[in-house]
Amino acid sequence: MPGQEQRELQARVQAHATRKQQQPAKQSPPEDEVEDTIACHVAWSSGSKQSSVDLASSCDTDSLANKLKLKGNAAVKAGLLTDAVTQYGLAIRAAQADELGKSYLATLYSNRAFACFKLAKYVEAAIDAGKAIQLCPAWPKPYFRLAQAQAALCQCGEAVRTCRKAEALYDTKANVSTDFTPLLDQIAVCAAREGSHAGFDGRQLEVRSAGDDAWLGRPAPEDPDLDYPPPPLSLPASLGSTCSSEEQSLQAGTQQGRALTQAGGRPWSFRSMKDAVAAAQDGDQVLLLKGIHNGLGECLNIDKRILIRGEGLLGETRIDQRANCPTFRISRNCVIQNIDVDMTGFREAIMVTGPKEVQPLIEDCIIRCSGDDAVNVCGTVAPLFRRCTLQGRKCGVRAFDATSAVFESCIIEECGKQGVLAMARARPRFKGCRMCKHEAECVVGMDSSHVQLIDCELCDSQGPGIDLSSRAQLTMTAGCVTRNVGGVWCWDVAKAVLSDVALDGGKSLVVLAQDEAQPQMKECHITGNLRATRQAWEGMPAQHNTIMEGERLTFLPPEDGPFQFLPNKFTRKQ
Repeated sequence: MPGQEQRELQARVQAHATRKQQQPAKQSPPEDEVEDTIACHVAWSSGSKQSSVDLASSCDTDSLANKLKLKGNAAVKAGLLTDAVTQYGLAIRAAQADELGKSYLATLYSNRAFACFKLAKYVEAAIDAGKAIQLCPAWPKPYFRLAQAQAALCQCGEAVRTCRKAEALYDTKANVSTDFTPLLDQIAVCAAREGSHAGFDGRQLEVRSAGDDAWLGRPAPEDPDLDYPPPPLSLPASLGSTCSSEEQSLQAGTQQGRALTQAGGRPWSFRSMKDAVAAAQDGDQVLLLKGIHNGLGECLNIDKRILIRGEGLLGETRIDQRANCPTFRISRNCVIQNIDVDMTGFREAIMVTGPKEVQPLIEDCIIRCSGDDAVNVCGTVAPLFRRCTLQGRKCGVRAFDATSAVFESCIIEECGKQGVLAMARARPRFKGCRMCKHEAECVVGMDSSHVQLIDCELCDSQGPGIDLSSRAQLTMTAGCVTRNVGGVWCWDVAKAVLSDVALDGGKSLVVLAQDEAQPQMKECHITGNLRATRQAWEGMPAQHNTIMEGERLTFLPPEDGPFQFLPNKFTRKQ
């Protein structure tokens, strides 16, 4: 009888689960789940305390469903994702026909959701992940799949709620389960880029202005209503009585500022950014109230998923940092908005460092540094700066290592040296940006860097608009390079590819190509004098460009200002 067979199957599965619980916990994931390490950063152990049966072994290894599942796993590892979806679909039908356990079906749906997600079939991935959750609601992995798909469908709020549900299933200190932190970091920043704070659904911590004492590196003045827990409300001791708990709650709730006090007396209003960031947890928001703030002479290490924003209009909330350390050192996904950073010291104002997963968003900010660079990016990070104004005593942006920073609609102006300096294997990208009024070049590419400019304006600087050396590359689409002391200068084996760009050399040569440099221009409007090798001329055919003489004959600039040779063993660019 079908019912008897099902009872026998359940009894066999339960006996198998009992044997599994008596075995020592494994330290490596089962083979069926190895594909998790391909797609995302998941900490998973088959030793987790599961209330249901073992997910990977709840059917006969010789069954048709299991054979099809193994074929699907092999297809995933080989990159044949379409075949994997097909094999998992056949395995699901076979498992349903054989009336296998719900946990086994959940594994198949979860695996197919993974393959669909990799194929960018996000709706199908969400449907399969949802079915896996219905079959095995205590298993966190399908929640991960569902949250990934929801985030890809721009349903960031739903994705965050899905992650929260999964996190509530397990006490991560007592049980090893899926780690949703990297996914939540990614969702939070993706949502913020679309104008949503879905990933920052925690507390709001407020930082009061330091006022006239900000330049001294002091915190905001003390406020007893905000900085200390309320005292217990008591009647005179002679009466031998105290108010009831309801009366105490009423009194505390009516006092100014008590709404910012947590249970246990911990304040949500702070005298300094340092204290607020130290108290913040993942998902919290830190609001800097109007006025002047400072970092108390210390670097603020942002290693939490938090949102820091200034109150009011841009410029009404300012950080007056006076120190020889960065104002912000960012090593985790976060969001910084609407803040005027005025840095005084011999270090950069903002440093972003870490692996490629670090993709913070900095938008609608003014970032100035009177002694060094405005922004440094290191490691393999990929931050996004949007609608920011950057100004540095040295460089506006200095990109190291293999970073992939993106700058959209930014103004980089009045720097003491280069506006942008790309080194090593950095790949910065600028879209709709304006780089102007620098004491040296607008953009410098060195080593094996690759700079990308889209609809940018490079103008009014005391050096060339673009200067490339060594194996550096630059790609520029649309925009202009004008009124600088030189246009596009290439050295060594550097390569510049320009399309639909208006160029002039200002007081010097519009194009200078030496050694084996390879400038390539198409549909460009070039005005001024050119000096290039025969090989370089081949990359600038007259039939594909408009080349016009300048108003006057121009030459190389004199060795003065940014062109003066000052040997310095500590500086790579001579």
